[in-house]
Amino acid sequence: MVFKMTTASASILSKEQLECYEKNGYMVVKIFDDNDFDPVREVITKWIDKKCEELAAEGKKINPHKNQPFENRAAFLLKETAGFFAKFDVDTILGPELLNHFKHPKMISVVKELLGESISLNPIHHIRVKPPALSDTENNGYFNVPWHQDCGVYTEDTDNTTILTCWRPIGFATEKMGCMQILPGVSGPTPLPHVSSSYGTMVDPKHMPEITPLPVPCKTGEVVIMKQFIPHMSTKNEGDICRWSIDVRYQVTGQPTGRDWQPETIMNGPNETSLEEWENSWKECRANGNVRTKHRVTN
Repeated sequence: MVFKMTTASASILSKEQLECYEKNGYMVVKIFDDNDFDPVREVITKWIDKKCEELAAEGKKINPHKNQPFENRAAFLLKETAGFFAKFDVDTILGPELLNHFKHPKMISVVKELLGESISLNPIHHIRVKPPALSDTENNGYFNVPWHQDCGVYTEDTDNTTILTCWRPIGFATEKMGCMQILPGVSGPTPLPHVSSSYGTMVDPKHMPEITPLPVPCKTGEVVIMKQFIPHMSTKNEGDICRWSIDVRYQVTGQPTGRDWQPETIMNGPNETSLEEWENSWKECRANGNVRTKHRVTN
């Protein structure tokens, strides 16, 4: 069953968290319990199992490593097949498990405290894995995410609105595991100049703000909530387990999404998007070839 939202009766955010958000453009909030991620782990595992079966059917020799725990399995698969997760993302594992997670009552209540009553899920949402930095998988693209701003991948009509990035690890993220690092206090009103790199769009090094980077480690269930102008990056995972993460973004319903060729999903109210509508809108988007990235700052 998909969650139906009700108005929060009391503030979840503390005075200190709100002050950090207003001053620095970000905050860290405990939202989830670890078992809230179990349905997400299960649907990812089903995708992995199916991918292993498809590769085997193509005649490719692959060990599915089903005996490995969730936190380790992806590393073994990537060690054998560097491109194993090349086409994996939210639109490939649609279902109630994800939509329920995106509509988690406490998550929506926090977003409503910041944006108001009418909330939509922005079309840009990702699930990613960062395995331990094994030397023979250095080129699979999962290790170094360069300094960038999320506003750099939105269209220009979003500059006068707020799109909240709500990033959370599936489990936890320590500095050793390559947790997010940010440059607090950068507030726009337009993106910094960006350029292309081998790991994606990045802030032009010549225009990097002279701010000391701040690591933002997360305990289990914590969420990094930040405005779209905050530069952020991550480094290699030097730990011994995979760092899975979910990158979800919310905004006021009806405001520009920065991706008008992809579906907006209404989270609450009389026009709340149903599970069937959400799934069908993304299936149609994929069928029309519109699951693509367009970075205005490099185009």
